[in-house]
Amino acid sequence: MAKASQRFAAMLRTIPAPYEGGLQNDLGVLSLLEKIGEYFHRICVTADFVAEPPSTFIVDEKVKSEVLLLLEQALNAGAIVLIPDEKRRKNQLLLTSLMGHRFRISYLLAPTFGLPIRLGIPTSLSRILASPVSNVDSATLPFYE
Repeated sequence: MAKASQRFAAMLRTIPAPYEGGLQNDLGVLSLLEKIGEYFHRICVTADFVAEPPSTFIVDEKVKSEVLLLLEQALNAGAIVLIPDEKRRKNQLLLTSLMGHRFRISYLLAPTFGLPIRLGIPTSLSRILASPVSNVDSATLPFYE
């Protein structure tokens, strides 16, 4: 599973960053997913125990358009998965915008980021992106040995 996860992550690294207004975005699809995965890993694994930690995110209005383009590519590649909201979107067959929708990282990437395979509560994507990045290298964590 770890090798399949690493191969999928390597494939995601090959997705070119989208162009916004003629300028190339410095953040790639895998870099964005690493930021999200590192946040969930920190909350679920290394931080103090929380009975129901977040492991899904909602795309909120504070998310920049460049990030939305990367998320669209991640969704098309199968790196993130839509969590349908049956109450609000019963008649919607096609996803026209990511805004306001809930997503999780693909279970195939869970070993790469050291994430538990469970559907936790949501948090806003802007909160994840605003959080400080840890200097912990996931490859040095005990379950990777």
